[in-house]
Order: sequence, then C-alpha cells, then structure tokens
Amino acid sequence: MLAEVYVVLPAYDVRFVAGPIPEARNAIQSTYEKAAIAAQEAIRLDPRHAAGYTALGYVEGGRANWSAADDLFHKAFALDPNDPDTLHLYSLILAGSGRFKQALSIREQLRALEPFVPVYNIFTAEIMEFTGRNDAAAALLESTPTVGAVGFYRNVWLASAYASAGRFNDAADVLLAIPPAQTSVTRRSIEDAAQLLRTAPSKARGPDALPVLEGDLGFVYGYVGAPERVFEAPERFIQLGLAGGGASIIASMWFPSYAPLRKSERFKSYLRAIRLPEFWRARGWPDLCRPVGADDFECD
Repeated sequence: MLAEVYVVLPAYDVRFVAGPIPEARNAIQSTYEKAAIAAQEAIRLDPRHAAGYTALGYVEGGRANWSAADDLFHKAFALDPNDPDTLHLYSLILAGSGRFKQALSIREQLRALEPFVPVYNIFTAEIMEFTGRNDAAAALLESTPTVGAVGFYRNVWLASAYASAGRFNDAADVLLAIPPAQTSVTRRSIEDAAQLLRTAPSKARGPDALPVLEGDLGFVYGYVGAPERVFEAPERFIQLGLAGGGASIIASMWFPSYAPLRKSERFKSYLRAIRLPEFWRARGWPDLCRPVGADDFECD
C-alpha cells in the first residue's frame, strides 16, 4: 500500500517571512514541484488514492490555481468524504478564498471526527476569528496544548483573540510565551509585536516607522493605528510565489475590523494579483464580495 501523501510546505520558515526574496522563492518552488510530483505519482499508482488528490489540490491552491484546487479536492472527497486531512486542508483553501461559512461548516465536520487534534483545533479557532467569533476562538485555543510547531499558531491566534477583546497585555504575554523552538518568525519580531501591543490602543505617530512584523504577526498593526501595513505580509507572499499557500496570511485580510481596508484599491489589486476575482466569477462569489459590472467588484 502507498503511504499517505500530504503536502507539508515550509511556508512559515523564517526565511519566507524575513529572508531574501530570491532564496525563499526558489525554496518554495522546489517544494511545490517535489510535492506535485509525489502526488501525481501516488495518483498514477492508485487512481483511487484520495490523499494524492488532496496533496495536489493543496499545491494548486498554493499556486493560486483556485479552480484546479477546488476540482482536485472534490475528487478526493468523492473517494473519501471523511478524510480529516482533506477536510482540514480544503477548509483552509476555502478560508483563503473568502468562503468562511463553508469553511466553518467543514471545520465542524472535522471536529466531530477528530475533536482533540491540536493543529485542527488551532486552525478552526483561526477561522472563527475571521467571522467575529473571538470568544469561542479564545476558549478553544486556551484548551489546546502548545505542542510542536503548531504551538506558534496557537499562541499567535490566541493573542489575536485577546487583542480583539482589548486584552492587550494578555495578548503580548501570550506572544512572548512562544517557545523559541516553535517560532516560525524571528524572536525580534515577536518582541516588537508584544511591545506594540502594550501600547494599544494608542495610535502610532508614524506608522511607517514601526518595525516590520513578520508573517502572521501583522495583525498587530491594526491595533496601533497602522492598518495599511497589514498588507505587507500578504504582498510579500505574492513575491515569493506563495500567493495561495499562506492561507492564514490571506485570510487575515478578512478580519471584521479590516472592513475599511477592503474598500481600498490596494486590497482590490492584491486580490487580482492572486487571481481570486476570476475564480469567483467562475465558481461563485464569496461571503463578503460581489461583482460590479462586467469587470469590477466590491467587498464589505
């Protein structure tokens, strides 16, 4: 029997959030190619191997080939509708493309199957936050142990939930509690984010002078009067060729508090760069966006 083939992209390697663009881009493309080859070989050897379609779907989603990813995940579900990893990864693709209601429905199915897997619960809580369910997200994260590499995400999203409730010192403490072995950003960036949170909700006098907050830490900008800087991490991922692969980075643009940003031309340009509007026109519009005329759109 074939071993299960799943994509484990090093999407949150420190190089990818802080290192030189060319080096990180080459590493990402190499990883994608290897993952795609492995998945295609699994499918060739066993066309009914659902995990092969799951892995290939996640690769295509990472490349912002949204329709191809959607088709591949549906093939995987046709073979195994209750595979936890397929449910997990497909819901991340859905969240990245703005389909939060559908993503949460799948997360509920996943929790019924696997209620105690930390990585599943951490990302379920993350998607809850994007729909404004911060108290429920915080409760779920507080009950989730900080284990392995996913402990970073547990603490980051718990800090985000606390910040949304105005618990800025608690949010800072949670970030600083991230064990060094678990972090996927530099320690300096964690400390900078924590320091800024302790000043919230005061507004920074010079947003452009604030330190760079790497990867998922960018949510902090929204609490210190520098919301435009939230775009920095997602736009970096475009340069890396990881337009659809950083699902939590993309989905963070849909925080309820960022509604004013979604009216900006910069937001529209970002969505066009990762080819979401063309996907929406082909497959249906997401929760917060709708078409305007033949070529434009608007989001709430």
